[in-house]
Amino acid sequence: MTDEQAEPRKPVPRMSKDELKTFVRDCADNKIYVMQMIDDPKRMLGSVFMMIGLAGFGNVDLDSIGTIYEYLDKAGPVGVNGHPSFLSHRYMHKDDWDLVLPILRAEDERRQSNISDAIDSALK
Repeated sequence: MTDEQAEPRKPVPRMSKDELKTFVRDCADNKIYVMQMIDDPKRMLGSVFMMIGLAGFGNVDLDSIGTIYEYLDKAGPVGVNGHPSFLSHRYMHKDDWDLVLPILRAEDERRQSNISDAIDSALK
């Protein structure tokens, strides 16, 4: 198949409001593994998300990907260099990732502050 015959790449679909809420909750609760957790994604992405390593990205518009992720309960029994490995993966649109990233950071800071405050209070 030539480049002219190749199927056009499709952008990653945007998430609904409820899907975004679920993602943020589950990610904050450490139920999700995102590609940004990989220390060397150029080298390790296909080892962590094995179907990408085996089959590539298919007809996904790479410019529309904000992150690649999967739920940790979908991880296989063997990890690679300290990372889980998955036979499945999900894409998040870059605009959705840009929306949730500051929310995740703020939630992490809030949780760390609450833990610190609780320890300080308990030790008084």
